[in-house]
Amino acid sequence: MDDSKEIRKLMQDVQSEYLKSNKVKDRIIILLIVLMFLEAAVFFGGFVWYESQFEYEETVTEEVTTTETDDADLSTEGDNASIDYNNVEGNQYNDSATHNEGGES
Repeated sequence: MDDSKEIRKLMQDVQSEYLKSNKVKDRIIILLIVLMFLEAAVFFGGFVWYESQFEYEETVTEEVTTTETDDADLSTEGDNASIDYNNVEGNQYNDSATHNEGGES
């Protein structure tokens, strides 16, 4: 019977240590939550203070709409000149690459 009393005493000691450990963990978690809240509050307060340093002035300007049209000359000359921007056939870049159409051979 002495063994069962010692085991019971040991189990009670272990349980009390767990309770102490959990209380410490709870206090640390609460402290971290409070610190995170303070961090957010300080950040928000600093942002508001920073933004309050500037004075904003609203200016109203009248819109004047004018339309000018210029004619563009699209004529080109030379070997590699092309006005057709969607043309990708042939030796477009004047290189020695082989341009395969329809996949690999």
